[in-house]
Amino acid sequence: MVMAFLRAKYILIGGAAFWLTDAGFMLLSGIVPTRLWIIAKTVLLPLVIVITARAITRKKLQACSPASRAYLMLAGIWVLGPAYLLLVTLVYDNQRMSLGEAVFHVALFPLSTIVISTYSGALGGLIIASIFLCLSGFTMHGEC
Repeated sequence: MVMAFLRAKYILIGGAAFWLTDAGFMLLSGIVPTRLWIIAKTVLLPLVIVITARAITRKKLQACSPASRAYLMLAGIWVLGPAYLLLVTLVYDNQRMSLGEAVFHVALFPLSTIVISTYSGALGGLIIASIFLCLSGFTMHGEC
């Protein structure tokens, strides 16, 4: 039971670090030119993930290995993409998403994550952050 909570914590940390940073950029979308904030997302979103991953791996007495934490953070980014899609739809769209559409997006979370990251301009950051976390997980050993 404790391990399930630890895994959920790292999933939430990874998703929150990526998608809340992206939401912060969405607030600036009308102020800053589009090209500039897309380039900034491509650079800063992976940077936030690197800083978050480094901060998590430096903590002592963790039950999960650094490799597991990297993979769980990666899972959080991809699994929580549809939740961010639903949030963006509620906040920025005049139309509401039906329950069937919401279930569809959650069930097909890899596709939904790609769709929302493309829509928000974070696709480059998503790819770079995913590659970083995969490489981090490969270079570290252990299980959670």
